[in-house]
Parts: sequence; C-alpha cells; structure tokens
Amino acid sequence: MKRLTLLGLLSPVALLAACNQPAPKAVAPAPQPAPAPAPATAGAAELTKQGLSACADVLRGQGFFVTDKEIDRPLYEFDAIKENQKWKIKMSGNCEIVLQKLD
Repeated sequence: MKRLTLLGLLSPVALLAACNQPAPKAVAPAPQPAPAPAPATAGAAELTKQGLSACADVLRGQGFFVTDKEIDRPLYEFDAIKENQKWKIKMSGNCEIVLQKLD
C-alpha cells in the first residue's frame, strides 16, 4: 500500500516538473539567397513613348498643362505649367513623380 501511495505522490510531482520545462527553441528557417540585382539598363529599357504619353496624361489629370516631354533615361522629363507657374517634373517608369520643382 505504501508503494501505491508513493507512486501516487510522485506522479503529480513528475507532471509538474515536466510542465515547468522551458519550451523548445524555435528553429529559424534557413536563410534564402538574395535575388540577383537587375541590370542597370533594365529599368531604362521599359521607358517607351507610350509610357511617356501615359505619364503626361497623369500630369494633366493633376491640373498641369504639359508643354514639353522627353525620355531622359532612366526617367521621363516634363516641362509643364500649373496656375501660371512653370514646372520641371521627372517621373519614374511607373509614372511616380521623382522630382517636381519650379522652373
């Protein structure tokens, strides 16, 4: 009978000891190699006359009157007027304004 009581006492103690163990450390995933950088001319090759016109349309939608437009790799370059002020605007290949300044 003593043996049964002793085992009854050890089981909860063993259970508590097992519960108080620190959690196993998570294994970090293996590092992935960085993607190869795109060649410097890849972005410049995407600049087209259609893209130039599309970016000019974006500027017109913002209230600019485009007076001149050209491809100045790696950007589109515009001369425009808004509220009687002359602006120089440079845009990326996806028509985001990179530089906008009064001329």
